[in-house]
Amino acid sequence: MFIVEDGSGKTDSNSYITTAFAGAYHSSLGNSAWDTYSLPVQEKSCVKATMFIDLSFKLSGVKNTREQGLEFPRTGCLDKNNYIIPDNEVPVEVKKATAECALLFLEQPDLSADNLERIVKRKKVGPLETEYETSQDFDKTFETIKNHMRGIGIFNRYSSNSGMAMRM
Repeated sequence: MFIVEDGSGKTDSNSYITTAFAGAYHSSLGNSAWDTYSLPVQEKSCVKATMFIDLSFKLSGVKNTREQGLEFPRTGCLDKNNYIIPDNEVPVEVKKATAECALLFLEQPDLSADNLERIVKRKKVGPLETEYETSQDFDKTFETIKNHMRGIGIFNRYSSNSGMAMRM
């Protein structure tokens, strides 16, 4: 089930953004790739992107409640200008980072927390061989994600928010 966090600290939320938010965000940047994917695929990617944000960034402040499903909303969270983010919202910076990440996961299906900075160029199944390449588009997107999160959280692939690595 696809449940978007609305700032109330839902116990069962699993996404920071709606598919409509991601579509509008990417459209505003002149990128129509998001619209080529079906709604269920978009939803799944939003959930993966949200999970990635939660597990990969050491965030300022603390969760409002232990029971809430996601890391936001938070108390004592600051943005890049040291303004306090209200404790009843998911910051727009987090939503934008999630939208960027969601499309990245759609365009790079082999991407995981283990190989985040490497894009699989070629795989060979028997005797297990994987070749990676770097992409300027990937690097730019990943830097955009980190820039949106600047101040709110510091990228840490194995963040203390979860203490675990994640396979996407």
